[in-house]
Amino acid sequence: MLPKTLKVPSRRLSGSRNWLEEMSRAYGSAEFGIAAAVFDANAVARLPYEAVLWRARIYAKKEFAAAIRFLIDHPAPKGAPAAEAERHMLLGMAYGRSEDHDLAEEHFRTAQRLAQSAKLRDLLSEIVYWSARESVAIGDLERAEGSFSNLANPRTFKARVRALDLQSLIEGRRQRYQDQAATLTELLHFIDQSREPAPEFAVWATHTLAGLAREMHLPSARAVIESELAESWPEYFRENRFQTEKALAWSCALQGDHFNGFRYLKAAASTAPDDAWRTMALLDRAYLAKCIGESAWSRQELAEAEEVSARVDWRSRDGEERIALLLFAELFAPLDRGKAAFYLAQFGSPGTLRDPLLNFASGDERLQAIAKYVHGVVELTLDHRKQGLRSLRDSFAIFDRVGYDWRAGRAALRIYEATRDRSILAIAREKLKNYTASWLGQDLMKVTKGGVDLTRMQEKVFLEICRGFSTTEIATRLKLSESTVRNHLRLVFESFGVNRRTALLAEASKRGLLP
Repeated sequence: MLPKTLKVPSRRLSGSRNWLEEMSRAYGSAEFGIAAAVFDANAVARLPYEAVLWRARIYAKKEFAAAIRFLIDHPAPKGAPAAEAERHMLLGMAYGRSEDHDLAEEHFRTAQRLAQSAKLRDLLSEIVYWSARESVAIGDLERAEGSFSNLANPRTFKARVRALDLQSLIEGRRQRYQDQAATLTELLHFIDQSREPAPEFAVWATHTLAGLAREMHLPSARAVIESELAESWPEYFRENRFQTEKALAWSCALQGDHFNGFRYLKAAASTAPDDAWRTMALLDRAYLAKCIGESAWSRQELAEAEEVSARVDWRSRDGEERIALLLFAELFAPLDRGKAAFYLAQFGSPGTLRDPLLNFASGDERLQAIAKYVHGVVELTLDHRKQGLRSLRDSFAIFDRVGYDWRAGRAALRIYEATRDRSILAIAREKLKNYTASWLGQDLMKVTKGGVDLTRMQEKVFLEICRGFSTTEIATRLKLSESTVRNHLRLVFESFGVNRRTALLAEASKRGLLP
């Protein structure tokens, strides 16, 4: 379970042990901002080195260059192998996150050597874990798995948590996402059932599991995620909570639970870390409203998103939140072509995106595929057929390869609408088989005439029958032979499962397909 939020100290604490204990409590509860504030308010010339290491750990989470400078300026005391080993481990983490992998490797080797010499078993386990994460980051999965084997039978709570986390990272990098989701669920259950807290691991596991549940059919994950969201999260992880709520909203919507989809998107808008992310949450609400046919509501959310977006310098954003520009383009495409083209141009190239939060390897690739999908939809709306279809096919290929079925199915539907290629329709049906209760299931029903798969000419014959025309009249109106009309009519009857016109009209009426 996640801990309750601590309050920031309002004044300087007296006595080194007092503030050190306060910093220790805050750090242990993953209130890293509070722990950093306590350190910075009480920093003196002679600092307890354990406090230095805590502060370095906080820097290493997001401010990598600051972590390196801080650790260089604060060498470990002489004759303290544990402190020196931990310092080298933190330097390895910071250099690795700064993408200086050679220096990272050098510091991890030094840290391991020191920990082994001093027989620091627990610290060695942590060093092996962070070194293995570095191996995952650079794609050396065999080496990471070798490190994992050293943690496979951990004796302590922390070692077990690290082992499961590392296992999930490796599975994600190998694109074994179902396995990764199962491992993350096991990790969260293990933490919840244990008496020892691991709030940071719980946050990241919940966040990653929510991201996976959004992309794949994982109905059992919802209860796990909701259980974790019911707890108070440390303020330091506000952006993670926002992303988790947003992902859970789409997981609900994809199962046809639109009420909770909107509810979680509203919660996400209230926890958004800044206006760019709040714009994203509002656009998600506008998009979902549009999907379920609530056009007026969609335009209302769209207008509010534009108002918030005006306060954002989008040129400085290169993360997933930049997708907001594409959502603007897609939502405006049927309403205002000029605005749609403007937002599409403002977004620029899909190759510039990065995804620093999501903890599974296809993050950047997923974002590029989303960008290509929206480009395709908007280009088709702007009558750029060739470019639109190329973008949609590229998007489909990526989503199909990584196993994100609903996104692949959605792209296939748009391709089918533009081409009437029946083989693409069959693919869309297969990809969306687990999402029939969602708006995508309704879209599939619409393009197939209520579940009836008709060619374009069969659709024309069907409409002429609904208008009461005879076979001869249909032949004249469509400039076909009566024999050809009868062949089409027979296939229409077969598609609806009937054998005469009156039954066809009755069945079409029942399905709401009469013009």
